[in-house]
Amino acid sequence: MLKIGFNEDIMTKTVNMLLVEDNFHDVAAFKRALRDASYIYNITDVRRAENALKLIEERPGTFDLVVTDHLLPGMTGLELCEILIQRNVKIPLVLLTGAGSEKVAVDALEIGVTDYITKDNGRRYLNVLHMELAQALAKFENLLGRIQAEAALRQKASQLQVQNKELDAFAHTVAHDLRNPIALIIGYAEVARMELNPEVNSSLHKYLSVILQHAAKASNIIDELLLLATVRTEEVPMEPVNMPLVMNEVRVRVDDMVREYNAELIISETWPVVEAHAPWLEEVWVNYITNAIKYGGRPPVISVGWLELDNDRVQFWVSDNGSGIAQEQQKKLFLPLTRLKQNREQQGHGLGLSIVERIISRLGGTVGVESKIGEGSRFYFTLPKVSDALE
Repeated sequence: MLKIGFNEDIMTKTVNMLLVEDNFHDVAAFKRALRDASYIYNITDVRRAENALKLIEERPGTFDLVVTDHLLPGMTGLELCEILIQRNVKIPLVLLTGAGSEKVAVDALEIGVTDYITKDNGRRYLNVLHMELAQALAKFENLLGRIQAEAALRQKASQLQVQNKELDAFAHTVAHDLRNPIALIIGYAEVARMELNPEVNSSLHKYLSVILQHAAKASNIIDELLLLATVRTEEVPMEPVNMPLVMNEVRVRVDDMVREYNAELIISETWPVVEAHAPWLEEVWVNYITNAIKYGGRPPVISVGWLELDNDRVQFWVSDNGSGIAQEQQKKLFLPLTRLKQNREQQGHGLGLSIVERIISRLGGTVGVESKIGEGSRFYFTLPKVSDALE
């Protein structure tokens, strides 16, 4: 950040200025104009741009401001500014140009000069010189602040990217390490339950059923962890998706849950074609539909359909007849580990909707929910449309 000193006695800013001006009379007039300014200007003046370059190199951090005339013997003021900018010298630069030198002023601003001041023949510019220089200092400090803030944001984004990769790698490792023992638990519990006569020991048979139920849940969570980590980095082919074929697979995967909850599932018979990745869309639909069944009414009535939007995009949706979701909860639904409802009957592990958000984001779409208390919920995602609907 630009550092300008302060006179402790009168609390006035002190600005160390390097003035590059070959006209002695202009130098004297410049100093007189700033003598009674609200800032204290410590002015070092040189006659040539080459001398200014050498001074800045020999005394880094000395000057708070460089003011240079454009027309100088040898190197011009504009060339001096260009060299300083190329060398990444963090000093505000003000170029003095003559009347009618608008092109020089434009060129100066384009290469990154902080500001310019036009020297008129009557030297009226001296009357507002302090104001012009103060504005240039403020402009540079604001610019430097933005640059530093952007650099900090880029660094933070880079750190987050590294952390995300580490988390994905960790999720992969943990999920793979857990798969085998969970599979063994399910296998042995299933064999034990098959061998056990429920009439002889009904309690033990019940315990084994509970073990199998929770082991299956753990297995599903592991699969979702793997998917969540994979979606971020995996490159997949984007191609037109035949949605009816996807929905056939979805029906098979949710069929057991539909029967368990005695749900009514109403699915559109026609679908538009979108460009996406079919296996990922299948995961999205399964997550939306199983959530709708779980959190819908009793019995659940679930509708699945689509709506063509004005911007050549399609909104796909799943609606339920549940109790609805409060406005403040809706904002958190697509965050990892957020549960739809906090009660014993309907606790979830909170990965499903975050997977949906990540998948649709990778496919170039958006997700959302529309819900009112007592009126059910409608979860949706949007994707670009690529052709007419398929029967």
